[in-house]
Amino acid sequence: MSRRLDPGRPCWPLDWLTTLLAGRRFRRALSVGCGTGALERDLVRRDLCAHVDAFDGSLASLALARSEARREGMADRIRYLAADFNRPALPRATWDLILFHQSVHHVARLERVYRDVARALAPDGLLYLDEYVGP
Repeated sequence: MSRRLDPGRPCWPLDWLTTLLAGRRFRRALSVGCGTGALERDLVRRDLCAHVDAFDGSLASLALARSEARREGMADRIRYLAADFNRPALPRATWDLILFHQSVHHVARLERVYRDVARALAPDGLLYLDEYVGP
């Protein structure tokens, strides 16, 4: 994406991220708190990630996310899992992109989760955090 973003106008986070990354692609991403899966499907649609693992605590949201991924033909590239935000079991050096999109406010033990996420990032990996904090 080569268009310039207007800093005074809100935009979908992946428009901004795509512009910032200037062509970088990721082998494997993790989305923490995926909800109904819009971000993960867009990561795949834009071909920013070859594979996306995503988890959420809501079984209803995960069912919808899986259904939409199947409908869009992305089920082989996105894996949705149920997990606790405060106790994710994250293997070391696994993901080259980890995303928190409007989900970190669900985490009670921030320091622990951030430490686990830092360990789960592959060398040269990127952490993306997008959270609304109010006016």
